[in-house]
Amino acid sequence: TLLHASPHDNQLAAHDKQLLKKYRNLSRAEFAIIKQRSDCEWATMGARGTGYYHNVVKERRRKNAIFSIQDEHGIGITEQNQITATVVKFYEELMGSEGEIQIDKSN
Repeated sequence: TLLHASPHDNQLAAHDKQLLKKYRNLSRAEFAIIKQRSDCEWATMGARGTGYYHNVVKERRRKNAIFSIQDEHGIGITEQNQITATVVKFYEELMGSEGEIQIDKSN
């Protein structure tokens, strides 16, 4: 390549760096498209009830599962019903529960 023939040419080095950056960006975009396409393919195959579909569903379920969580005191919780209750409690405290409306009348 030209850069190997002229390793001290800063302009060629900058151009090479720019092309490499462009290649990496295009490569990432291509990977994202392939990933999206594969997600669509497994969903289509799933309509047929294939073993592949069921394996993908099991893997996604396992990957997205919450096996343990810590409560507000740092205590580890592993029972599924307690994990659910802890998450609900956290968001109720964060956002309030239905029917609770507090209006600041000081203004």
